[in-house]
Amino acid sequence: MTRTTPTIWKSIVGARTWALFSPCVLRSPVRHHHWHVFAGNSSGVCLEFDGDVLSRSACETPGIKCGYVTYRRIRDLRQEHPTTPELPFLKRYPFKDEREFRLIYEDAEPMVEAKDVPFDPLALLKVTMNPWMPRAVFESVKDHLRLIDDWSHVSIRRTTLVDNDRWKSFADAEKKLLKLGTASDKPR
Repeated sequence: MTRTTPTIWKSIVGARTWALFSPCVLRSPVRHHHWHVFAGNSSGVCLEFDGDVLSRSACETPGIKCGYVTYRRIRDLRQEHPTTPELPFLKRYPFKDEREFRLIYEDAEPMVEAKDVPFDPLALLKVTMNPWMPRAVFESVKDHLRLIDDWSHVSIRRTTLVDNDRWKSFADAEKKLLKLGTASDKPR
């Protein structure tokens, strides 16, 4: 796993950060707004991991700190200020539904371009591509990902969150029923 420069994360957290690299690791189900916040264009992906296997492999890497995020109310922080080591694992209470787990790379060196973090390939379970990725691009990316050693067990798909044929079929079926004048067009 490679994490690139933390500029996006830094803009969300604010100017009071140091050389930290943190992928967003949510323990909550994927939501529509996650794609907009964390992958606002067609290039984003969602990686699903076996948390135990990932923790055992990646969290053993020197410089990596792992932990669950604590969600606090601002009024509570006024009474009990967080310590510097707590800050990377702290978020405001309104984000609590994310149930985030963080892998943090700390380094005294300023802003390196990228940091490789080794992990057991069996930790990766699923790769889900962005809903706005064109189908042809998805098929090409999927074909390339299938060539990666030790990824034969990984499910690779494009999310249908915003373009789901089964969901659309319900509306299509209802339209057919309305054209036929069935009972479903009568008030209930």
